[in-house]
Amino acid sequence: MKSNNLIWGIVLIFIGVFWLLENTGLVSISIIDSLFKLWPLILVVIGINVIFKDKKYVKAISWGVFFIIIILYGIFQPNSFDISNTLENPNFEYEMKENTKHGNLNLAVGAGNLKISSSKDNLVHGFISNPKVTSEVKYKNNDRDVTVTFKSPNFKTTDFGEISKGDKYDLYLNKEITWDIDADIGAMDGHLDFSNVKIDNLDIDCGASDLEVVFGDTTKRTSVDIDAGVSDVELTFPENVGVKIDLDGGLKNSNLKELNWIRDNDYYISPNYDEADKKIDVSIDLGIGQLVVNVR
Repeated sequence: MKSNNLIWGIVLIFIGVFWLLENTGLVSISIIDSLFKLWPLILVVIGINVIFKDKKYVKAISWGVFFIIIILYGIFQPNSFDISNTLENPNFEYEMKENTKHGNLNLAVGAGNLKISSSKDNLVHGFISNPKVTSEVKYKNNDRDVTVTFKSPNFKTTDFGEISKGDKYDLYLNKEITWDIDADIGAMDGHLDFSNVKIDNLDIDCGASDLEVVFGDTTKRTSVDIDAGVSDVELTFPENVGVKIDLDGGLKNSNLKELNWIRDNDYYISPNYDEADKKIDVSIDLGIGQLVVNVR
């Protein structure tokens, strides 16, 4: 058998196995993405073949190792980009992948109206009125983890007036997976309904806002950090969930004393906190404004 025939036969076998694994769903990999990132290895393999041009087995092994590296990188690479674009269409939806168990939602948008609720089927769907907002969906760990990012151009946490107050953000998150949410938002009229959304961590930094957050009892433990300026914040908790609130800042106007919760320095603790199966720990730092806490 000629040397070239042997080499190309091995190459075709590896390519066939590679595509078979991907098409059958045994692995989630991208040959194009891997080849684009690791193409310099082709030069290395060619160099090895030039040096050992009389050794057929070296050529076969070098090409075999090359395709093994491509396959392994496609499986275990840290990040795999699925979607990255500008939201030219205000209505969008991103499909849920079968292996996905955990999501990260990153928001970096300016002033407007924000609504977050639950979705049954899609990973995320909704409506964003500003066509300049970019979206990115990034998977890793064989699609088990996904990061969804929405960002307005050149947004900074201090640019609270970058987007007009008429901008609208309606987001619906899949309720079957757990979420970590990091929201850097400007002056916002926000209604965040997490009654059916599994939230592990919620971090909100916002400007002058009117913010309403409704929590559910779908997660064993939820950590919440809210840092707001001149804002009115209303938090609603299920009565069966234990709640601990760490109140920082100069806020004086709240109904926490009226709830008859346990007071421990800067902490307000619901009477059922210790025995509750599910707990929500809140750290809130407000300037001038009002905090209202509801238990239902």
